[in-house]
Amino acid sequence: FKDLYISDAQEWTSTVVGVHTQLADEETMQTIVGKVLHVGTDNPITAVIIAQHCDGSHNNVVHVGPVSSFRRLITDELERLTDEQWKDKVRSAEEKQYVADMI
Repeated sequence: FKDLYISDAQEWTSTVVGVHTQLADEETMQTIVGKVLHVGTDNPITAVIIAQHCDGSHNNVVHVGPVSSFRRLITDELERLTDEQWKDKVRSAEEKQYVADMI
């Protein structure tokens, strides 16, 4: 199961795809905007799921484990990200959020 998230090198692998390109503004379609919407994998996160037991009782069952997560990012100037660039940007965003949470 861990192989879904971690390669043989014990390092997190990332995948990114550009899912939409906005070449021009929506109103006049004449001003070049050049935005690209990317979505990609992020670090796995821990999910805690509480469900009612299937035997019909009112007992709850708790399941804890890793789940996939993703991020989205819009770049300018028609910049398309490689998997490695995505990984660097995600790591950078995580570091900024960590510092912001501490302040």
